[in-house]
Amino acid sequence: MLGCDDVARRKKRRQRATISRTKAVRRLEQMVEQIELDLKTALWAEAVLESANDLVVGDPNREYPGADAYNTIRESLAVNLSLSLARLFDNGFKSIRPNNKDLASIPLAINLLKQKRCRRVFVERARGWMPPSMGMADTNAEG
Repeated sequence: MLGCDDVARRKKRRQRATISRTKAVRRLEQMVEQIELDLKTALWAEAVLESANDLVVGDPNREYPGADAYNTIRESLAVNLSLSLARLFDNGFKSIRPNNKDLASIPLAINLLKQKRCRRVFVERARGWMPPSMGMADTNAEG
């Protein structure tokens, strides 16, 4: 059975861990850069695998010199694709709060984007995206 001190300690640990708006925005910007890199790597690996499969399957009666090397490269690309996709959707350890995780993944980026303080910064940045001649800069996005 838990004593009063244990319960108080657990409640204290569960308090919200907030980070500054500047740090949250910087973390989100870094996440987006890493997510973009992982996404490009995954798309590249998938495209190479598809085109290589089309080449090999296109002529099933032909023998290819270096087929073992091709299989090794194909398996390596498949592992690379799997790891890239896993990184993109990694939530990390549940015991670490989302704002404190040192990961770059889509779920963690969404978590930061759900926070009003981050949305406000990006809404302000987005206001200039529409040409001023259209007169829609103020209706671009609201936080």
